[in-house]
Amino acid sequence: MSNIKAFNRVLIIDDDSTSVYLTKITLEEMDLAEQILRAKNGQEGLAQIKQYCLNEQAASIECPDLILLDINMPVMNGFELLDELQQLSQTSHMQIKVVALSTSFNPRDIEKIRSFAITDYLEKPITEDKILSLVHASYRRI
Repeated sequence: MSNIKAFNRVLIIDDDSTSVYLTKITLEEMDLAEQILRAKNGQEGLAQIKQYCLNEQAASIECPDLILLDINMPVMNGFELLDELQQLSQTSHMQIKVVALSTSFNPRDIEKIRSFAITDYLEKPITEDKILSLVHASYRRI
């Protein structure tokens, strides 16, 4: 790829260290992101999003332009975080691409994931092909 990265900042919100490591390695090998951040659960992720995205002066530079969000986590799961993000987006000008990640094949889980205004839903593990589909897709923003 060229020197221009597809993403300035990517925030991976996932409690599974192995999944985070594999996703981070894939993104780094593809040279798609300037910076990759991590949060271990939805609560940590929400704190980072508020810190980086709600500061009007820094939001355009510091706010992640892609969030890879695991659905099944302790403390605050992905569904709870998506609820919070939808509320925040109503009172702010945040425009973040959110991709939900899950290993669940339960149709009810998938239906619930797709009920949110997210960019996409991907099954774990993340592969280069799945990341490339994100880069080339047209995005819906929350």
